Amino acid sequence: MKKLIIIFLFFKVITTFGQVDTALISKKLKDLDILLVPYNTELYINYEEVYLTKANNINSDKINQTFRFSIDEYILTELNKYCKSESMMNTHTYNPDDELFILHSKSSYFYDKAHNIDKNYLLFGNEKSKLSDKNTNSQKGELVDKISNNRNKFLNVKFHDRKFLSNLSKQFKTDYFLIITQLELKGDYSNAYAVGSMTYKRRMKIHFALFNKNGKFITGSFSYADFSAKQNNIEEIINTNFPNIASDIVNKIALDL
Repeated sequence: MKKLIIIFLFFKVITTFGQVDTALISKKLKDLDILLVPYNTELYINYEEVYLTKANNINSDKINQTFRFSIDEYILTELNKYCKSESMMNTHTYNPDDELFILHSKSSYFYDKAHNIDKNYLLFGNEKSKLSDKNTNSQKGELVDKISNNRNKFLNVKFHDRKFLSNLSKQFKTDYFLIITQLELKGDYSNAYAVGSMTYKRRMKIHFALFNKNGKFITGSFSYADFSAKQNNIEEIINTNFPNIASDIVNKIALDL
């Protein structure tokens, strides 16, 4: 009988792990003001672009912008369930393009250990491959600190001026900055048959970092969703995967507040 109880409790823990604790999030985020910062379009990675451009009859820039606006909206929707939030992309007080250009120009990006990784997270495809040598210039943000193994890593950001976020927080009257640092879409090409038959999986991964109003780093990680390579409709990809990703991002930042 004791063995049965232990087994039951074990499976109960397994099946409840990863569920969003809305009460905890509400408690942690209540009365906060969070400014959402969309990712730098130069740091968008899409290895499945050839299929998506063909299926949707749009170019790569349009796909990039569609993903960028959509994940922004889904995260805002999720944040607004618990606190006051605004996106730098949609602010009515300042020119968003100018503000984002300034922010990205003052930042550098590097891979760092991710917080709050799901225990059931599995390596995907060739995640141990070396990073690209491509760097962007200082006006668009630059990727530094290349590593050969990016397992359990997220793309973090740092600012050349330590007072930059502090000054920006006064301008926008915000408590925290939730910065989306990268969107990447990759396929699992480890099985040649699956690739040839288009039965392999894709992974959408969103990297993010949270800073307080004084510019102190609080937490950072990534959230992801896996889906079929046969799913090429942009709207379906967004509507199916972005809600869960957005919910997971908000859950993860709440854990470290």
